[in-house]
Formats: sequence, structure tokens, C-alpha cells
Amino acid sequence: MDSEWVTVATFPVLNQDVAKEVERWEGVAEDMALYPERNVRYLEKDNQVLVQVSQSINAAFDGGLGPV
Repeated sequence: MDSEWVTVATFPVLNQDVAKEVERWEGVAEDMALYPERNVRYLEKDNQVLVQVSQSINAAFDGGLGPV
């Protein structure tokens, strides 16, 4: 099932920018009439936090939202 998710950002653990990035993508999901909790996630792996989005969101934005 991991193939359904695309990593759009990677941060060191405890980085405060993680919440901001997740919030940005959740807003995108809502704007696309998608459920954020089903289309945006973050997970900790190898001392990093990965922000991931569904393929539906990634396809629409080609993996990025532009500068913060």
C-alpha cells in the first residue's frame, strides 16, 4: 500500500516545520474535496519525518506546492 503514497517533504525529527507542511497539504486536500485524514499523513522513519500525500493529490500538483 505504500505505493499509494508519495513523499513530498522530509524533515529531521522534532522539526517545527512538519506541522506547517502537513497543514498546507491538508488544506490542499480540503480544496480538492478530499478527506485530509485519508490523503495526507506523516510518519517517522530513520530519524526523519516524512510528509506524504495520496497519488490523487500528487498528480494534481506534481509533488509540490511551491515555496513556503
